[in-house]
Amino acid sequence: MPAAGAAMVVGSLARTSEQVIALGPGVGIVLAALGGALWPLDIVGGWLRQLALATPHGWAMDAFGDLVSRGAAVSEVAPALAGLGAFAGVLLLVGVLAGRVALRRG
Repeated sequence: MPAAGAAMVVGSLARTSEQVIALGPGVGIVLAALGGALWPLDIVGGWLRQLALATPHGWAMDAFGDLVSRGAAVSEVAPALAGLGAFAGVLLLVGVLAGRVALRRG
């Protein structure tokens, strides 16, 4: 869900398709690295874990780790799912607003 909003934001702010193609993979890889998709969040220090939770990837990887490693129930990862929903809502709102500005810009 957050990816759709992020795509709308990047697509609305970029002026050419080449800019979108150049930005997309780089932003995705950086967010994945910060969010713990490349290593478990359990092995990193406190400040890096807090930074990870500033990304949708961090919330998703935290919930996925709880489900797979610790056998948590879906109800136990509800706060992480709510966090992902909040990211999705904010990014979709920003994407829609940026899209309106881009359409007016012509």
